[in-house]
Amino acid sequence: MLEYCGFALLLYNAYLQSFRSPQPVLSLLSAALYAATDEIHQYFSAGRACLLRDVFIDAAGAAAGILLAAALYRLWLYIQKRTLKK
Repeated sequence: MLEYCGFALLLYNAYLQSFRSPQPVLSLLSAALYAATDEIHQYFSAGRACLLRDVFIDAAGAAAGILLAAALYRLWLYIQKRTLKK
């Protein structure tokens, strides 16, 4: 879950740089799709299990990362706005 939190932070930043505006839904969908493909990969690995529950746990971690990224982005905008006023 923590790994997908960090992964979503990186995705949020990458999409922010690419589209010049936040893309939280695209970030979440990308992380959830990656989590699903990771679980499919585990199906073919010996000793690993393919569980839908794990996809939801990873997606929840990604959602937490996106919320954190959005909060940091809003804080950054607030600081930029206050700095320009001075």
